[in-house]
Amino acid sequence: MITKRLVGIAASFALVSVLLIAGCATTTGSDRSAAASVTMAQVEDDIRLLVMELTATNSALASLVNPLQSDLTTAYGVFSDGHAGLEKASDQFVVRSDQMGTEGREYFNEWRIQGNKYENPQIQALSEQRRSELSEVYAQIADSSVGIQGELKQYVSNVKEVKTYFSTDLTARGVTAMSPFANRTIIDGFNLSVKLDNLLKSVAEVRAELSPGDTVAVK
Repeated sequence: MITKRLVGIAASFALVSVLLIAGCATTTGSDRSAAASVTMAQVEDDIRLLVMELTATNSALASLVNPLQSDLTTAYGVFSDGHAGLEKASDQFVVRSDQMGTEGREYFNEWRIQGNKYENPQIQALSEQRRSELSEVYAQIADSSVGIQGELKQYVSNVKEVKTYFSTDLTARGVTAMSPFANRTIIDGFNLSVKLDNLLKSVAEVRAELSPGDTVAVK
């Protein structure tokens, strides 16, 4: 579990961050840490928006294929209108999460370079230990994000094709024929939202670790 790996890192990380920043005249490490922290906060907001759009899309699709639905035209309109918001939120999450991964790699590489400059072997060892611990957790988050991106791409594509299908066959029989696939898509969307919620918690926790000088709220 990512959360368990974070336990016990905070205090030592704060010390190493001070050493890292103090040893770097241009404060490159500090700047990179701040940039990574800001991007992670933005990713958190992107995830919240994406989960909201996923939930709305699932709800609209469930309403559309409900056997008791008596107004298919209105139900389809709600489902169709929400697709643009889902695509936009999805694209924004992908771009920003990729940015988060890039900035994280740059930050931990800077940390590694600076750590090799310490003359005291104990400080150097401490720096490398904590860099290794936190960078591994960060890498796990990046890997999780990539996996979610793949599932998200498939979900958005499926929703788009369901939308296209109903644009040409919005009939009772057409809905009945599409219902099994639509219901699987709804389940996929729910599972995806759970994974996004877990990712949100992990990103918030690591962001807190990257901000040792500030009080960071894990929302």
